[in-house]
Amino acid sequence: EISVIGSSAEMVTAVSSARSDVATKVIPSVRNKFDLLSMRQHVRAIRELRPDILHVNLDNPWTSQYGLLVGVLTRTPMVAVVHSVAPPWRRRQQWLVQALARRVDVYVAVSAYTARNVEVLLRRPANSVRIIHNGVREPTSVAVRDVVRGPSIGAVGRLSPEKGFDILVEAMDLLPECQLILVGDGP
Repeated sequence: EISVIGSSAEMVTAVSSARSDVATKVIPSVRNKFDLLSMRQHVRAIRELRPDILHVNLDNPWTSQYGLLVGVLTRTPMVAVVHSVAPPWRRRQQWLVQALARRVDVYVAVSAYTARNVEVLLRRPANSVRIIHNGVREPTSVAVRDVVRGPSIGAVGRLSPEKGFDILVEAMDLLPECQLILVGDGP
């Protein structure tokens, strides 16, 4: 059985839409450490659901600290998936997440780079963060392109600033004999 709980109705709908039999619940965001009412609603939702595993999805190691805290408070086994690395915003947040990280059962990262950095940032043992690359659906059709002379460089990803595609485009000036094929969407 799959249940999706989140603080964004749009995200809960997007995640749960892949199957028709998914239970959903939208709970308020925890604004800060003093927002005890929202935190209590998170704890209540997990206690009512009583999941065997709490999967906490993290943009970077420092997000969803309240989700991790709820897992600790409810003594629910946790799997935390980290998608990218970033420095902590505040020292207090760093301390909280590092303390909570000791109680996470399994950390997963989407790349070896992210895994090794999460180990350092969260003070986890070497090679303790598992790597599961993002899945990609098999295309239903393949675009046909003309044969290009010279080397081609391909890059696939979300077109957003942190991916650094702007640097790749600038670097192409140094490789006039190469063609760049950039695939993705985003802002």
